[in-house]
Amino acid sequence: MKPISLLALALVALLFVSNQLTAQTSGRRLQNPASRNRTIASIVREIDAKNIERTIRQLVLFGTRNTLSDQNDPKRGVGAARDWLYSEFLKAAESSASSSANSSYKRRCDAQGHST
Repeated sequence: MKPISLLALALVALLFVSNQLTAQTSGRRLQNPASRNRTIASIVREIDAKNIERTIRQLVLFGTRNTLSDQNDPKRGVGAARDWLYSEFLKAAESSASSSANSSYKRRCDAQGHST
């Protein structure tokens, strides 16, 4: 074959492969993300915008994001915000302790010798 024919053949092959890849990628984008993982879709549906806003407003009330602010002040600064967030995480852990998903996770950890 002539060098020009080889080059033309290589270009045609490259175009064909790139079209196939583009078609596969665009097909993936058209899929509904919820159909790929129903558990994630369920979790996302439980997100409450009002709760996020409440959390942000509470954090604003601590008055500063300066990491050099007082760590021990119970009402102001990053120390107070840290303590509040910790208490919120403890509340969330308590409310999820009885959930079946958490119980299932605990059973798997126990079976594998891990602590929860």
